[in-house]
Amino acid sequence: MDVRRDLVISMGVMIALPLLLAANAVMLSTRMGPAIERVIADNAVSMRAAAEVVEVVAEAQAGPLDDAAKTRFNTAFERLAANVTEDGELQRIEAMEAARASALRGESLAARDEVTEALALIDINLEAMHRRNEEARRLGNANAWAAVFAGIAAFIVSRLIARRLRRRVIEPVSDLWSVLRRVRGGDSFARCREFETSSELRDVLSAVNELLDQRAQTHTNAPGYGECERAALLALLEQNPQPTAAVNRNGELLAANQALMERLAAADADATRVLLRHPEQWEQSPLIARTLPLSGGLGHLVMLTSPPEA
Repeated sequence: MDVRRDLVISMGVMIALPLLLAANAVMLSTRMGPAIERVIADNAVSMRAAAEVVEVVAEAQAGPLDDAAKTRFNTAFERLAANVTEDGELQRIEAMEAARASALRGESLAARDEVTEALALIDINLEAMHRRNEEARRLGNANAWAAVFAGIAAFIVSRLIARRLRRRVIEPVSDLWSVLRRVRGGDSFARCREFETSSELRDVLSAVNELLDQRAQTHTNAPGYGECERAALLALLEQNPQPTAAVNRNGELLAANQALMERLAAADADATRVLLRHPEQWEQSPLIARTLPLSGGLGHLVMLTSPPEA
């Protein structure tokens, strides 16, 4: 069914959009976090190793190094060589390797070169960490704005879906309920309007209008108004191309031709319905072309002006 399909698709989209937004936010967060942690961990390893190299070289300036200090130096140097992650690190490590033996023996010039290269390594990794931090901040801002725009888009789509549901489902059903209430209250002119809706609802509204037309053409509150008189009156009305109705003294519809029924089913027929229920307004209304009294004082024939051609 078209109505069921419209409802299922509309509700599905309105439910899926927030879920997609939430999933996207979670996915970005889970992807950014580990990447940033890995970069920080890699740079931290190199910085700690370079700091330990500087510490051991400083000890060598105070006197000969023991085996434990040399082992610390070699271990730190191996960590540096195994953790090359930034541009420029390899050249610094090669320069440190060239001055390594002399620095461990306590030679001042070699120690100065070793410390200079180690500090340069620390600067390279610090700069890399700052750069990654700025990239993460920009990416976070971009993700935040993307979430904002996605939320706005989801809101617009939800509004469009709600508008479609209102136009295709809610308004036709509301109009049908309004018409049925008015008919139950004695308004024999009430008819369902035409809507751009599903084929099922259009068929329902059309069927209700047909039933109301049949009811209006066969129903009368006037005493002594029999089937023969009603059939003759309907035949007479159908001969007139103008929208024409027979209305009793209380403003209730006795019969109407097809042209009037089509007029009452139009979207702008409320004024016509109100006018037919108030005979005292007929003489002053431009919608009324002519009125004729029915025999026996049962009411009047009311002919409406034809609508202008589009």
